[in-house]
Amino acid sequence: MDPKDMAKLFARAAKFGIEAAKVEALLADGKGRAELDAMIVEKQAEEVEATRKENIELKARKPEVAPVATNPGPIGGDAKTEEGILRKYSVMNILRQRCGMKSDIGLEMEVSDELAKQRGQAARGIIVPHAALCKRDFTVSGTSSYSVSTDLMASEFIDLLRTRSVLGAAGVRFLTGLVGNIAIPKMTAGVTGYWVSEAADITEDEPTLGQVTGTPHTCGCLTDISRRLILQSTPSAEMLVRDEIVERIIRTIQIAVFAGSGTGGQPSAITTATGINNPSVTQGTPTYAEILSFPGDIMADNAEATGQQWIMTAEVWAKLAATDKATTTAQFVLDPVTKNCIGFPYHVTEDVPANSLWFGNWASVMVGVWGNGIDINVDTATLSASGGVRIVGLQDVDVMVRLGQALAYNTAVTS
Repeated sequence: MDPKDMAKLFARAAKFGIEAAKVEALLADGKGRAELDAMIVEKQAEEVEATRKENIELKARKPEVAPVATNPGPIGGDAKTEEGILRKYSVMNILRQRCGMKSDIGLEMEVSDELAKQRGQAARGIIVPHAALCKRDFTVSGTSSYSVSTDLMASEFIDLLRTRSVLGAAGVRFLTGLVGNIAIPKMTAGVTGYWVSEAADITEDEPTLGQVTGTPHTCGCLTDISRRLILQSTPSAEMLVRDEIVERIIRTIQIAVFAGSGTGGQPSAITTATGINNPSVTQGTPTYAEILSFPGDIMADNAEATGQQWIMTAEVWAKLAATDKATTTAQFVLDPVTKNCIGFPYHVTEDVPANSLWFGNWASVMVGVWGNGIDINVDTATLSASGGVRIVGLQDVDVMVRLGQALAYNTAVTS
C-alpha cells in the first residue's frame, strides 16, 4: 500500500475513533480498507448497545416523583355539612374568647382540630379554615337579624389570591391543600431526532426529566384591631377582620415571589430559577430595542407562549409610557389607553422591587399553599394599654418555577 493510501486509511480510522495502533496491526497483517470498515461497523454497534443500556439504567435510577396532595375535601366530609358549619363559624368569636370575653368557640375548636389532623401538624394557635375567611355575609332584604353566606368552598380562598394580586391576574398557578414536601416533574431536555438508513434501527432515546421541589415556608402577618371592633357583632365587622387577614397574607406572598431571599424562612424569588433571562437595560433611559429584548430572549430560548404579560412598578410604567419607539414618532413603548406594552398586557404593583420590570409566561410560576386554613394566634399583650389585640396569621407557602426560560426581568430600568 502506497503512503498516500495509508494516510487516507489512518485519517478514516481517526474520524470514527479507531486507534492508530489497530490500523498498524491491520497493515502488518496485510489487510486494508475493507477490514477497517468492518471494524468501524463493529465499533458503532457497540456504541449503540452501550447507549441503549445507559438509557435503561437511567430510567431505572430515575427518582419517583412525590405526589402533589390535593385538597382533602370539605369540612365535615361533604359540601352540605361544610356549609352548615361555616354559617355558624365566627372569627370574631375566636378573638373575643382569646381576649378573655365570654364566647363559645366549641365549633371553631372542632374545626381547627379536624384541619390539624388533615395536614398532620398540630396548630400553633387555632386554625381558621380558608373557606371561613372567604365567606361572604349579607343581610337578607327585609330582615335585620339574619345573614346569608354564599360560596363557602375552600377553593374560593385561591380565587381571592388570584383576584387580589397581580400574580393571579398575570396567570400564576396556585396549588392548595398541600401536605408535606412536593416534587413536580419538568422536562429538562427533549428527545433527540435521528436520520436512519432503510431497515436500520433508530437509536432508543427519551426525554430527560427533572423536578421542581416545594417545601413549606411559613408566611406570617400581623393585624391590629381595636377593642371597639372586637365588641361589634355585625357581619360587616366580621368581614372586615377576615379581609384584613387575607390581604396581609396575599401581599406577603406576592412580595416573596419577586424578592424572596431564600434565607430566614423566606422562599426563594423567581430570579433564582434556572435559565431565567436577565436582559440588559440602560438604567434611567430604557430604549425600545432593550424592551424588545425581554420577549426576544424568551423566543431565543424557544419558550414563548400565549398569554405573556408584563409586571412593573408605577415608576417604570411612567417611564415606558414616555419612551419613544423612535425619535419624534409620537409612538411610545407603553400605551396607557390600550393598556399594553409593545403589544402585551401589563400590571402595575409596588410589591415588586423598585425600578424593576418583569415579563413572561406566568403560568410557569406556581405558588404552593399548604393545608386548608390559616393558623391564628391572638396577642393580647402588645396593645393591652389601648385594649386592642394583635392577630398573628401563619400560612405555609412556597414559590416554584417550572421553566425559568419563559421569564425575563431587570431590576434597574429606572433610577
